[in-house]
Amino acid sequence: ESNLGRANTAPDILYLDGSAYAIVNRENGSRLLEIGGDGQVTRRVNNIIDFIGMNYNTVDSVIINGMDYDASLNEILLAGYVSTFGIRLTIVLGIDLVQLSPVWLRTHVFDGVADAVHCLRNGKYAVSGIKNGTPFIYMDNRQGSAFQNQSRPDFTNTYYFHVDGTDSTVVIHGAEANGSRVVVFNEELIEFTSRSIPVGNSLIRTS
Repeated sequence: ESNLGRANTAPDILYLDGSAYAIVNRENGSRLLEIGGDGQVTRRVNNIIDFIGMNYNTVDSVIINGMDYDASLNEILLAGYVSTFGIRLTIVLGIDLVQLSPVWLRTHVFDGVADAVHCLRNGKYAVSGIKNGTPFIYMDNRQGSAFQNQSRPDFTNTYYFHVDGTDSTVVIHGAEANGSRVVVFNEELIEFTSRSIPVGNSLIRTS
């Protein structure tokens, strides 16, 4: 565990073509490790803070909480937040898989913390997170031309609110007062189905 990062942070893991990719959050910044089939680190991205610093003169810290693979661009997308000049901004960072290096950055929600990212087709992605104690979900692309944002105060448990889906749908599963709920959106972030799961059958652990 000491090799994978902070003791209170479980690293996200992504498996691609026989290699595993692990997020490492340390006090001096976040890293992305490529781990081969023999368990050894084969490559690493150490310059995440430096890359983000090209856009912000002062970067106090960067925390990465989630990642997904965009097959259309052959990129790994990282989601988290950057602390700069005393404020926090959600970020999505594109990592070129061939060079294993950052290639683009989008900042989105002021004072927000992104915890997961899900890739759709055509370069779009969806992000879940928390802002001022309220869950949110937003959608965008690497050009920043598809931004849409929703606050979701109907989800009452801010400790569990997570995005997933398919290449054409976005699925949110989260906790609410009487159990948990699954919400499905289309590619335009329009909700088209929702199902509540009572406490007795909940996917969320309550104790």
